[in-house]
Amino acid sequence: MTDPYETIDPGRLVEGSVQQTGALHLPIVEVLFHYDLDAVGFVTSPPLFLGGEAVSFGRDAPLFVRPERGHGGERRALGDPCISRHQFTLRWVRSLQCFEIVVAKDSRRALTLLSQKGGEFAPRFEPIHERAMAYPGACLAIGNRAMLLLDSRPCRDEGFERMGMVGEHGRLWMVRDEISRVARFQRPVLIQGETGTGKELAARALHERSEHRSGPFLAVNCGAIPEHLIESQLFGHRKGAFTGADKDSLGLFRSAEGGSVFLDEIGELSPLLQTRLLRTLQESVVTPVGSVEEVKVNVRVIAATNLDLQAMVDQGRFREDLYYRLMAHVLTLPPLRQRVSDVPRLFVHFLRQHRSEHEELGRLWRKADGAPPPIPIGFFAELLSDPWRGNVRHLQNVVEATASRNLDGGAFKAPDLSKLGVAQRGPIVDEVAVLGGAKGVVEPQAVEEEVPPRLDAALVRVVEAIGSARGTVLKLVPATEIVELGVEHGDDPQVLALQVQERVGENLWRLLEHNDYNQTRAADVLSVSRTTLVKLMQTLGFQRPRDLTAQVVLEASARVGSDLEVLAGHLKVSRRGLKLRLSELGLEF
Repeated sequence: MTDPYETIDPGRLVEGSVQQTGALHLPIVEVLFHYDLDAVGFVTSPPLFLGGEAVSFGRDAPLFVRPERGHGGERRALGDPCISRHQFTLRWVRSLQCFEIVVAKDSRRALTLLSQKGGEFAPRFEPIHERAMAYPGACLAIGNRAMLLLDSRPCRDEGFERMGMVGEHGRLWMVRDEISRVARFQRPVLIQGETGTGKELAARALHERSEHRSGPFLAVNCGAIPEHLIESQLFGHRKGAFTGADKDSLGLFRSAEGGSVFLDEIGELSPLLQTRLLRTLQESVVTPVGSVEEVKVNVRVIAATNLDLQAMVDQGRFREDLYYRLMAHVLTLPPLRQRVSDVPRLFVHFLRQHRSEHEELGRLWRKADGAPPPIPIGFFAELLSDPWRGNVRHLQNVVEATASRNLDGGAFKAPDLSKLGVAQRGPIVDEVAVLGGAKGVVEPQAVEEEVPPRLDAALVRVVEAIGSARGTVLKLVPATEIVELGVEHGDDPQVLALQVQERVGENLWRLLEHNDYNQTRAADVLSVSRTTLVKLMQTLGFQRPRDLTAQVVLEASARVGSDLEVLAGHLKVSRRGLKLRLSELGLEF
C-alpha cells in the first residue's frame, strides 16, 4: 500500500505541477502579515520542501527572501520575540498535493487556519490543536503576530521581470507570461478586464517590451472625450476644419509615430469612429479632420475595455469586423478577488507610497517587540475576506483612507471599511488569534509548567511585588515565556522580574480586551475571584473609568485623537466605561 504521506523526490518533477506555461510548480510559504510591514511579501526559498522532511517554522527559521530579488537578495527570519523558536512544522505531501501542519508541543502562540473556498477566504480562523492538512491557498496565523500563505507556484529564474505589477499570484504570472509572448508581435492587442484591474499598466508593459519601445506611449480614454472632439483627438485636424481649429493638429496616432497608442474604453466609440479606426488598423493610415489626404502611420495599437464586446457585436452596437481585427491577441486581467492573496502586498506597497510623503506613517513599520502589532492582524484578515468589487483602485482608496486616519500619531485607527465599500463579514479572527498569547491564557486549564531553578528567583520577586499567586502569574506568563525573556534580558533576578511583571500587565490587558472588559469572565479564565482580579489590576496600574479626571482624558485625547475606541485603548479602560465617565464629566467627543 502506498504511503499517503509520500513526499517529493528532489530529483523528479512534482506530479501535475507543470502548467501551460511550462514552469515547474513548487510549494512555497509567503508572509501575508507581520508586525514589521517590511516583511510582508517575503517567501521561503523554492527548494525548501523538496527534501521531503518536515520543516520547522519559528522565530529564527526558516529564512525568507524577497521573490523579486531572487536567492541573492536579503534574507530574514520572522524574528519576532513573541514567537517561539519552534512553533510548528510543515511538510509537503506529494501524493495529496497539500501541506501537513504539526503544532509543536512547546509552542507559545495559538495556530489557526483560514482556508480559501471558491477563490475567497472563509470568514473565520479555525484553531489547529495538534495536526492539520491544508491545500495551497490556505492562510496560517501565528497568534496575532503573523499570517503565512501556504501556496504552490511556478519556479522562476532569479530576477524574472515583474513588469511594474505588484503580486505573485499565479493568475498575475499568466498575464506577465502572455505579455512577454504577445509583445513580439505587431498586430493590435485587446486587454479585457473589470474597472480598476490595471489595464493601462499592462498596456505600458506591452509597449516597453515591444519593438516600439523607443517611441512614445500615448493613451486616451475614449469614453471621457465628447463625441464631437474624439475624432480630432485621434486622427488630428487641419486649420479651419471646425470652429476653434486655429492651427493644424497631429492627433494621437501621428504624435505616437514609432510608438504605441492605448485606446482605453474602446467600446464607447461611436459607429462612425469605429469605421475610421478599422481603416487605420487595416491600412496603417489616418485622415485628419478637414482633409482628404491619407497619412501613413507606424504605431502599435493596444485597446482595452471592461465591456463584453462580443455581446455588443451581437446587439449591433460594435462592428464585427473591427472586433475581429482587435482580437488578434487578447489579454484578460484577473479581478482582485481572484488573486486575493496579493492584497496584503498591494496594501503595503500603496501605504509605502504614502509614507514617502508623510513620515509620521513610519510608526506602522515598527520593528517587532513584545507589544501588540502596530496594525492589528484582524484588519489584514478583513482585507483578505473582501471580494474587492472595485479591484485595485478600490484597495487604493482604502489605503489612502487608512493613511489619512493615522497621520496624527497614537494607536492605529482603522478606517470605516463599510463606508469604503468593504463587505463586513462578521468576526473574522477567532479568539485564539486575537489573544495570540500564552497557552496559559488560551487554555486556562493547562497544567502549570516548571520554571528553571536559575530563573525562579525572578518569578518569586514578581509574585511578591504584585501580591498574586504563583499559579496566576504562570497562567498569564507561562514558564516557556519566562525562559525566553531570560534569554533576551539575562538571568539577573531584578532585571528579569521587571520584564516578567511588564509582560503580566500586557497579557492581562489582552485578556480583558478579548473578554470585552468583562472582569467576571476574565477572572474565570484565570480561576480567581473578581475581587482578586480588581486588586491585581490596581497593583499593575490599571485605571478604572470612574477614577479618570477631565484633565487626564483631555491630555490623552490631545495625544491620540477623539476616536472613542482608540482613546479607550490608550487609557486601558472599556469603551462603555469611558463613555459613561465622559457623560459624568460633561465631555463630548
